[in-house]
Amino acid sequence: MPTLLFAALGSMGDVLFALQLALHRAHLGDQIVFFTHSDHISTFRHVHPEPAMRFRSCGTDGQLNSDLDHVSKHTRRQIELARLAECRSLDFDLVVFNLFALEAHALAEAADVGSIAVSPFLPTHRPFAMPPTLWADIVTMTMEAADATDAVDAADSGEQGGTCPAVESARPVNADRSNAQTAICPPDFRLWIWRLCLDDIGRWRTSLGLPESVVSARQDHGALEYPDIPLLLPMNSRWAGSVPGAHVLGHFDPGQVFGRAEYAETNESEPPSNSGPETAEHDPILAFVNSNPQAPKVFVTFGSMETLCPELAETHSPQPGDGPSVLCNFVRKVAFAMRLAGCHVLWQVTAGSPLTKALQSAASDHIRVWDRPVSHSKYLPLFNAAVHHGGAGIVAACLCAGIKQIVVPLMFDQFDWAEKVQSEGVGRSLDWNDTTLVDWGDAIAWSLDRSDLAALERWQSELDRDREEGVCLKRASAVVDGTLVEGPQRRIALLWDRKRSRSDKSFDPHEPTGKRR
Repeated sequence: MPTLLFAALGSMGDVLFALQLALHRAHLGDQIVFFTHSDHISTFRHVHPEPAMRFRSCGTDGQLNSDLDHVSKHTRRQIELARLAECRSLDFDLVVFNLFALEAHALAEAADVGSIAVSPFLPTHRPFAMPPTLWADIVTMTMEAADATDAVDAADSGEQGGTCPAVESARPVNADRSNAQTAICPPDFRLWIWRLCLDDIGRWRTSLGLPESVVSARQDHGALEYPDIPLLLPMNSRWAGSVPGAHVLGHFDPGQVFGRAEYAETNESEPPSNSGPETAEHDPILAFVNSNPQAPKVFVTFGSMETLCPELAETHSPQPGDGPSVLCNFVRKVAFAMRLAGCHVLWQVTAGSPLTKALQSAASDHIRVWDRPVSHSKYLPLFNAAVHHGGAGIVAACLCAGIKQIVVPLMFDQFDWAEKVQSEGVGRSLDWNDTTLVDWGDAIAWSLDRSDLAALERWQSELDRDREEGVCLKRASAVVDGTLVEGPQRRIALLWDRKRSRSDKSFDPHEPTGKRR
């Protein structure tokens, strides 16, 4: 049976789908090596002691604080890369990596095996856009590989406008090739593969004895080529929409992996028995939900944003006369709005975080601060509404639970999901800093209103169908099987030169070119 190397870094939410896929392949008989953060490993081993899985630590934990200075971040990264380089000694047949462990692709290339990327978030938001300067470098490479005159035309067209010319000049397969130069930037390169061309990854590649750039020139057609790496997105295709160049797999339920995550944080030597129904006496969250039955229950979480997002990871302590910090104002505003609405709140936090301290300053008997993991699939259906940051996982979990959600986006694709839930009528989007107490009151009142649930029930049914049919793992596993059969990544054309493509009518820039290495 094949051996699969998984490399997944980042927060727990960033790593969970890679773990689920690894567990699934282990059940099918594959041997798994799972490379991740040390704190994740201790939790995964405790919850899923799968004998076919071997864990390897990257030497750091999964909590990346936004206040780390450049030197600390660089040192942390060097530790992770040194540990990743040790995986070269393993005999593996495929590499699966998430977008926070991009360097793992170079291991696959060095070992002459295929690779697959996975991402729990949409790589479509503005921070992930390909920089125009990178496109300029690619055009320069084309000038070296193709006819100089035609390449200059391509560079000239790339200078028009302020957006990335790769997006503006993309053409369909049957595009008219009579222009002086036609530039192609396929969707997968434009979305995320361009990040494999960054300088830090280039230095890592050379340390493995590979060419510095993942992009190479094909002299016979004056084209640039890049590896065809499948990207897996574990989310419902109708909810996420079409994502060019990616496999949108269907809804992924983290509860299938981590439904008993709360046990991992306890000191018990044996997991709690599942032989009988759980009671409030043994379950603090259930006891909270059952307390004061007349009061609406609201779940609040900002996940890894507590330590990653500068707004929530605020470290400035107000001096006398400064007044409360922005974070304290936010917490007090939400807490007061919840009190006015008569809500009892379970607010999940990271122990010791600035948000936790701000909550302590706004301590109230209607807010329960909880600093341990919470199984969304198990507990969210018990709440009336949720407030969160808008990560793909928690958005989908609220839909599956059939509860309305208030999204306060902070980073990355969270703004996309906030817009989506509002446009679909299943949530409200609020700005974390500029929203008034009245706005919060209106949003909370709307989230507790159960008179119009048609849209919510429709999406709940859609995601439940994905979960029941298990389409996410089935589709992901099919991509794994196909990549194992194909072997090393084929190459895809990035640009082509008009004169050379005219002389070879069979050449199509959207089709795989060249032979497998």
